[in-house]
Order: sequence, then C-alpha cells, then structure tokens
Amino acid sequence: MDETTLKLIIERAEQQGHPLTNEQKAMLRMPSSTENIQCYAWMEEHFDLIGDKVSNKNGEIHIEPCEMVSVWEEYVDDYKNSINGIVSLEVFYDIWKKCFPYVKIREFKAVTGTYELYCKNVILVTYLFLFHSRKMPNVCYFDSFTKAKKV
Repeated sequence: MDETTLKLIIERAEQQGHPLTNEQKAMLRMPSSTENIQCYAWMEEHFDLIGDKVSNKNGEIHIEPCEMVSVWEEYVDDYKNSINGIVSLEVFYDIWKKCFPYVKIREFKAVTGTYELYCKNVILVTYLFLFHSRKMPNVCYFDSFTKAKKV
C-alpha cells in the first residue's frame, strides 16, 4: 500500500472518531510474507518486554541505548533455526521504520545523564541495598543484644 493511501485511511478513521492504534497502522504498512510477519511479531514482543512506555498520546516506547544492529543480532539469534527463515538487516530496518516509528532508542537517561553514569548508579544502589539488607539487621540485633546485656 502506498503512503498516500495509508494517510487517507488514517485520516478517514480519525474523522469518523475511530483513530487507528499503532498496531493497526503497522499492519497496514506490513509487507506480507511469513518472514516479515514473524519478524514483526518478534519486534512487538521484544519492545514490549524491554521498552519503557512513555505516557503521551503517541504511545512512544523508549529502549535503552544500543545499536539497531545489535537488536537485529538478537532477532537472528532467536530465529536462526526457524523454518521460515530470517529477514535481512535492511528489511529489519525497514520493518522497524514503517511499523514501529514510535519506538525510540534512548540516547541517555534523563534522570542521571549519560548511560555510563546510569550504570554506575545502578551498581551503587545495588551495593547500598545489599549493605542495608544484610548488614543493618545484624548491627541492630547487636545493639539490642548489648543493651539487653547491660540491664
């Protein structure tokens, strides 16, 4: 389906009070072959699992900083033994661009700055949690024990 026909369908649906969802728009754009449909299904599940859904009217999904080629490599790894085959990197990019324009690769974490800083903060918070959950109860128990011993 060409882009003008697609835009016309989307506009008519909105005029009728039935705006199309992102999934419905994707199905209109989707080239129909078994490999493409399988790739689309994988992408949809993958983005749903790893993405952060942004609460805006566009229904954007943000994924962690990565290269698009690494996402394609994950797809290839998951479907390397599929009887339907896998799509090429170019077709993968095309499906992403046409069917998932609302999925964005985050350049940095807005709260903490760069991705490297975010990773360091995650490690720090993990260590703090471990210290608090494992060490603090022992310290409190020791303090209680010594106070009780004095009485």
